[in-house]
Amino acid sequence: MAAGRQRRAGAGPAHRRCRRRGEVRDLRAAHRSHRARTVRGDGLQRLRGDRLPGRPGAGLPGWLGGGGGRRRRGVAGAVVPTGNGHGSDGVSDLLSKTPAPDGRSTATPVRAGRPSSPALAALRTVLPLLLAVVVLSIFSNSRNDAFLTWNNFNNILTQIAALGILAAGQTFLIIGGQMDLSVGSMVSFLAVLAAKMLGADWSDPAVIALCLVVGVVVGAIWGLIVAFLKVPPFILTLGGLSIFASLALVLANNTPVAVPEGLDWLGFGQPLGLRTPAFVLLVVLILAGLVLHFTKFGRNVYALGSSPQAAYLAGIPTKRLTVELFMLNGLIVGIAGLVMMARLSSGDPRSGIGLELSVIAATVLGGAALAGGRGTMVGTFFGALVFGVVGASLTFLRVPGAYQSLVSGGILVFAVLATALADRYRESGRRFARRAAATPSSVTGAAPPG
Repeated sequence: MAAGRQRRAGAGPAHRRCRRRGEVRDLRAAHRSHRARTVRGDGLQRLRGDRLPGRPGAGLPGWLGGGGGRRRRGVAGAVVPTGNGHGSDGVSDLLSKTPAPDGRSTATPVRAGRPSSPALAALRTVLPLLLAVVVLSIFSNSRNDAFLTWNNFNNILTQIAALGILAAGQTFLIIGGQMDLSVGSMVSFLAVLAAKMLGADWSDPAVIALCLVVGVVVGAIWGLIVAFLKVPPFILTLGGLSIFASLALVLANNTPVAVPEGLDWLGFGQPLGLRTPAFVLLVVLILAGLVLHFTKFGRNVYALGSSPQAAYLAGIPTKRLTVELFMLNGLIVGIAGLVMMARLSSGDPRSGIGLELSVIAATVLGGAALAGGRGTMVGTFFGALVFGVVGASLTFLRVPGAYQSLVSGGILVFAVLATALADRYRESGRRFARRAAATPSSVTGAAPPG
């Protein structure tokens, strides 16, 4: 008798394919018809004859909002809804029913809004930044005709190359609910390390490989500590900031390290009419955007940042994903360190001081949420471009460097405040929509009270 009992399901996540935990055998319907399995068009197995809704609400009874269903030729067993189905999930339709005085139920005309696409959301974020870039450029060009030229635009992209590359890695981390404050000091350390190795007659490929490996190893260390020891990444990487800033000063003997011949192509080449640092920036952002928006890894990053617990229960290996995020960021930091050293033609131990704040500001200004779960690479690029245009404008207007730092800090404060206000506005809109859907005034067709 005890042998026939099923063992109790564990507390871990559901099985990634079956979405169940701890069953001894298949469900009865599946157990009776093992031979009646078919394969869907997307490669997933199902039982022959099972209904396969094409969208939420399809094939459900009318009282659940599905509007019934009728079969069409195509995928075997698929049911296509006959109702309008604009975002209807059945549950909201069920909650929007109210009993009439004669006991019948009346349907509400409440329609769920069409969800906004990620492209539209990114466009809403990018448009204000693009407008700011255009206004600043026109104003600066009115004071100096050389501002709106291709050569100056090339210079701006070259100036923000390290900033934009670091912002790409920081975007992955912030979307995933993490953060790395050590990127600026890491860039300084890697720039000095690369200059030292070039001075020791290392070849260009060996120096590049060394910097990339060091970045990945440091990222793996941060990721393992954050994922398995539950140390807050803010505190951990803040300590790393001090460590690598000191290592850079010690390694360089507190003076910039001159770079002999080597990696000149990375600092002064001009592929496709762009300077090599600007070209590397665009390549990194494009590749990062493809990974973030068109791969399973990118979807998992968004899920992790939105809700780590929900991502874990959905079968996503959250700890491994956290380590991979920090390793990817370390790889990108290695690229930024090489670009910084090649652009300056020296390993300056102070070249990355304060860079981490500008990186976070550019990422947040581009639409990434510090709480995680939101952000795009296009927005990050325009956020970094705003920094470049502002810096170039202040230089053309001959504003002292101290005021330039003041403007950078102001942009960071503005970006954080704008993000907080936007989040509050979205939340108030959701509350208003829920309240409007719950009030009887939103229901039409109900008979007036007797």
